[in-house]
Amino acid sequence: IVFEKYEDEWKDAIKRATVWITEKIKVKAEKYVEAEEELYQACEQYFIEQGIEIFNKEAITELDKIVITDNTRQAVYSHLRSGANKDNTLIICKSQNNDGSFSLHSLIKEHLQIRSIDTLTKSLKRFSESQALRRSDDSIWITAFTITYIKIVLVEHEPEWRKVVERASFWVTERIKNAKLEKELYSACEQYLIDRGCSIIQAEESEVSLSKNAYLNPEIIVIGAVYEANRKFEKSCVESKTKFDLNQARKKIDLFVEEEVENIFATRVTYCDKEDILRRAKRAARFLVDEHYKTDELCCSCCGKDY
Repeated sequence: IVFEKYEDEWKDAIKRATVWITEKIKVKAEKYVEAEEELYQACEQYFIEQGIEIFNKEAITELDKIVITDNTRQAVYSHLRSGANKDNTLIICKSQNNDGSFSLHSLIKEHLQIRSIDTLTKSLKRFSESQALRRSDDSIWITAFTITYIKIVLVEHEPEWRKVVERASFWVTERIKNAKLEKELYSACEQYLIDRGCSIIQAEESEVSLSKNAYLNPEIIVIGAVYEANRKFEKSCVESKTKFDLNQARKKIDLFVEEEVENIFATRVTYCDKEDILRRAKRAARFLVDEHYKTDELCCSCCGKDY
């Protein structure tokens, strides 16, 4: 079996060994032909079993593992469930194959941003330590993952999917035929689901961050608000010719800053923290006012009046 390609090298040796075995069996067994056949069958069976054991113990070179807190896990699940509804649940359930298995549904593929079935199965298998599982048919992995998705993401619609999932779970059990491996299979599916959920959340946060930069970032808002507030303050000083001490001036420019920040948030697209922007803008504007007023002369540089 192993050296099949080199038959010319072992042919004569095997003939002599076969004759020797036949002669020995003739002495021990009356039906030596059947006994000899049974002997070779037993050897082949042992050879196959040992081969399977070695095959399954091959080192896993690429293994992914998700380690997160329960709070993070629930946060990811909550995010994935945000778009779940009864209609989608029914659509996915109705797509179940006649034998109880599932193919990857487009709703799941789009929701989790899965590029292809090949990408899905390869990624799923990276979360398993078992070579036996990794070599299982892709249909087993896809069905198990669909079950996992339904149970976690569509948990609120259990009455709609309970019987469908029971049938699919039985289909998986019949093919794995090993409780320990089946548990590992579903664990790998759950880890991949969490991994996809985290990736989706990060992508959405990055998109929001890009949107901020595309419109108005915090620094631009602060600078713009302070500039306009200071311009209005200087103009009011010149026009009113009113005497303001330092505290009054700071209060007045605060009002102009508040007005400008309100105007910016009302008329421009931004995702910044309004209170943070207002606090920073007031601090910068007060610095400008402090520079306008000299503590020793109390002179307003706007209108040149001594206070």
